[in-house]
Amino acid sequence: MHPILFKVGFVTIYSYGFMVAVAFLVVAFFLSHKFKEIGLRGDLAFDLAIYLLVFGIIGARLLHVFLNLDYYLNNLKEIFMLWHGGLAWQGGLFFAFLGGIFFMKRNNLKLGATCDIIVPYVALGQAIGRIGCFLNGCCFGAQTDFALGMVFPGRINPIHPTQLYTCFFLTAIFIILKKMEKKKTFDWQIFSLYLILYSIMRFNIDFIRGDLQAAFFGLTVSQVISIGLFLTGLSLYLMKFRLTQGSKRKPADVIVKNE
Repeated sequence: MHPILFKVGFVTIYSYGFMVAVAFLVVAFFLSHKFKEIGLRGDLAFDLAIYLLVFGIIGARLLHVFLNLDYYLNNLKEIFMLWHGGLAWQGGLFFAFLGGIFFMKRNNLKLGATCDIIVPYVALGQAIGRIGCFLNGCCFGAQTDFALGMVFPGRINPIHPTQLYTCFFLTAIFIILKKMEKKKTFDWQIFSLYLILYSIMRFNIDFIRGDLQAAFFGLTVSQVISIGLFLTGLSLYLMKFRLTQGSKRKPADVIVKNE
């Protein structure tokens, strides 16, 4: 654990915030390259990445604060201290999606096709962000005798490094989605696959998280939300698949409307 990477004078560089910044730059770089590849301006991708980052952080923080309301009501200043960690990804996904819709409509981009292009890099950005969680010490796992268990500072017994597990699986999801791009047959296909794969991963990871409490029928709030995301992704996939049955037309890489 290294919550603070280094200090330069009165400036403190926190590992969590640093890794979020790295994730943003990596996502913006690859997304810009992809946009140029399909004939769009690279700076458009950078602007879109900013929208997704800002809306995503706001939504993720709001949901985290809501899930830990008693603590934040007694520690109001902590609400704004993002460098201490505390982002609930499901809230970030919802708000980022809203921000993305606004940006895409404003720039005349096809919603489904654009989401399919963006979402693999979202998974990659999440994977990088989880390294920040590991360095910060948040989102930790339960006590374990498993060979991969780690003893964190201030603890005696090893715990699951769930941050690293999540990083590994998100990287795998990124690779799967990028490979599926080449086999894509309908818009929303990659996005719906992301919802399915991410929700399965998150649902199972929560069973070995040590910082979450069961809320409904032995499940955490995140697990309940994951069930909703899974059903949404599966329904979207099946609906779009059925609509394209019998069609020989493959979705084009062009994501601008009326072109």
